[in-house]
This record gives sequence, C-alpha cells and structure tokens, in this order.
Amino acid sequence: MQRLFPALWVVLFLVVSPLHAEPKVYGEQRIHRWWDAVTDDIAQTWEQPDRYDLYLPFLSWHARFMYDKEKTDNYNEMPWGGGLGVSRYNDEGNWSALFAMMFKDSH
Repeated sequence: MQRLFPALWVVLFLVVSPLHAEPKVYGEQRIHRWWDAVTDDIAQTWEQPDRYDLYLPFLSWHARFMYDKEKTDNYNEMPWGGGLGVSRYNDEGNWSALFAMMFKDSH
C-alpha cells in the first residue's frame, strides 16, 4: 500500500497539471481536448517513430542516508535487464516515447 501512494500522486500530478495550464475552457471540453492530444501523441509515436530505442539499466541509486546498514546491504545496485521502445520529436521539439523495461530490482 505504501508503494501505491507515490504512484497515485504522480498520476494525479500528470492529469491535473496540464488541465491547470489550459486557458479557461469549461469542464468536459477541456478534458476532451487534453485526452485527444494525449491519445493522438501516443498513436503518432507508435505509428510513426523516429527511432527505435534499446534501454540497458546499469545502475540503481538508493538514498543510503534514509535507511540503516542492514536494509541497504540487501539492495541491488547493479540491476540486470533491458527494455525496448520507440520515440520521436514532435513539431514543437518535445520528445515522446513509448517503452517497456524489465530489470531485477532490490526487492
């Protein structure tokens, strides 16, 4: 349950912050415009990628000052794994990517 809260905050931030940045358009119009922009960007990235990406994780950083030695001794700081993705730069110069990654974490 403790791991779920940070993920929920990230999702909430990603959903709310673009809506806040929009000019004043009421309710459903704003949500539809935002949702259409997100889905169009995802579709275009998937269908017309500029690059095919390979991800190779080689280092995991853990905040050692936050935990005692017994806990940090169990950490895996050299994760094995990898990932594949597609990416592109849009007309505004923003980078969009879709990727999947798997690696061996500490727990």
